Amino acid sequence: MVGQVLPLVRPALRGITPYATPTGRDRYRRLDANEGPPPAPGLLRELLVEAASRLSYYPEYTELRRLAAVHYGAPAGGIMPVCGADEGLRLVIGAFAGPGDRMVTVRPTFSMYTFYAQLAGAAVTAVTLAPDFELDLNAVLEAAGGAALVVLASPNNPTARPIRPGDLARLLQLAPERPILLDETYAEFCGQNFIPWIERFSNLIILRTLSKARGLPGLRCGFVVGHPAVISSLDTLRSPYNLTATAAWVGSAFLAGDTDFRERLAAATTARATLQRELARLGVPVWSSVTHFCVFYLGDAAGSAASALAEQGILVRLLGDDLSGFIRVSVTGPEDTAVFLSAFTPWLTQRRPEPIPAAWRLS
Repeated sequence: MVGQVLPLVRPALRGITPYATPTGRDRYRRLDANEGPPPAPGLLRELLVEAASRLSYYPEYTELRRLAAVHYGAPAGGIMPVCGADEGLRLVIGAFAGPGDRMVTVRPTFSMYTFYAQLAGAAVTAVTLAPDFELDLNAVLEAAGGAALVVLASPNNPTARPIRPGDLARLLQLAPERPILLDETYAEFCGQNFIPWIERFSNLIILRTLSKARGLPGLRCGFVVGHPAVISSLDTLRSPYNLTATAAWVGSAFLAGDTDFRERLAAATTARATLQRELARLGVPVWSSVTHFCVFYLGDAAGSAASALAEQGILVRLLGDDLSGFIRVSVTGPEDTAVFLSAFTPWLTQRRPEPIPAAWRLS
């Protein structure tokens, strides 16, 4: 019976490996997943108690949409709530790119852009970043010709670099008929905000989330922001109750009154800057960052470093493909930086840092 059913699965899906979420991580200090600085536990407990009374009813999103529009400076009718930025990616990419279409992105970047394009049956052109991790605008413009959609991130993950406003403006101006999806998952860490540009560029669509800077990845609450006409069309793809009542209630509360948000943000970015400074002092090639994570190069020793840190209860992200030999570390505050350095520094003293690959240069 299974042999009769499997051939009916769409061909585009047959060669795709499901995304495997990590497990067994509770006993570790998790500096590998870009989880943001967590809010006060007391506040969360209060909100969850209040949300419990709403679990007997289907959720409503009117207040969540309103508060998100005010908070992000989005146009009225320009907000679509989604179950984390991942659902936003899947819906937007699936709306514009399908079999016979082509999506443009960059490399290295968040792997799920290509994953969702493949699910939709679209081809992908990935333009390599410039050696300093900046956007190669001319190459992106050339690749965008005839493409159904362009997907970029600012700041980019894992390179931690923002898009230059002039580059985004030129891309939007020279390809006005081409949807540009900009993932601003980490934008709050660097103060960048292109949402006001939607009034000028109706082809600009932006993703935001409460997972990173707000420290609520388990809530699964994000937003697609765009021109009201575009959002109205995308809303037809969204499940009627795609966010839980808890996500809608807690998300609304945090948008309305997360009073220590800026302090947590500042603590995380200061801790990341301290980590970068100490890595550079130790002779480790580390790239500049505008968010709460950074990348550095250890070459062939990267795997050994990640294993040694894991043995001491610290998880870091061992990168691959274009960034083989690189490690990404995220920090939520000074304690993370101190714990990481206390484990990493003794390991490093037994080794000599390797030179940077010719394909990249420090920025």
